[in-house]
Amino acid sequence: MPPSKTTARLAAALLGVACLAADAPIRRHRQPVALAGSPDGGWIFAANRRAGTVSAIDPKAGKIASEAEVGGEPVDLAALPGGRHLLAVDHAGDELVALSYRDGAVAVESRLGVAPGPAALAVASGGSGCVVASTGSRRLSVIGWGPDRGDGPLDPRLVRLIGLPFAPRLMACGRARSWSWPTPSAGGSRWSSPARGGLNRSGRSPATTSGGWPSRPTAGRW
Repeated sequence: MPPSKTTARLAAALLGVACLAADAPIRRHRQPVALAGSPDGGWIFAANRRAGTVSAIDPKAGKIASEAEVGGEPVDLAALPGGRHLLAVDHAGDELVALSYRDGAVAVESRLGVAPGPAALAVASGGSGCVVASTGSRRLSVIGWGPDRGDGPLDPRLVRLIGLPFAPRLMACGRARSWSWPTPSAGGSRWSSPARGGLNRSGRSPATTSGGWPSRPTAGRW
């Protein structure tokens, strides 16, 4: 569930005074622009656009527990239902950044290139995929990461791009719709879709058709 107004104000206040706190891990102007709460309600996470970081806030203790260097300009943030992973959208780097958190310690796990100008993300029901909206290129990047890997790292893969006649911004993923994600090959350790690295800086996938769109992967279900 999205943080309440009271929770959002608390997080903003904590980040605003963090530079004055004796135990603040990083002293800088952060500019928090997005919030996400852990499924159990024990943690609040903030994406700090100017600082290029993600902060983990302990609402009970009323302080920042840790801060991870994401780089670029994180502009949106989401916590996955499993209680172990976060996703951040890096607007400057055109990337989706996967992070893990354990006892308030946040760390970057992987990065995936998405369509240029990413601004927002929406997580699919069940938490096994997401969609990133790119206002700059008017595209949606559909992303999946396959079966639950337990406590292992999240490994997002680009499924496909969807071009739009308008610049997308806010989104919601419903339950009725099913998308496809790349499924593992017969060996189980490699993926049948070669779009593992996402898009490069030109906005093209390493696996594309002549028209520049990702080739259709083997169908699976979120």
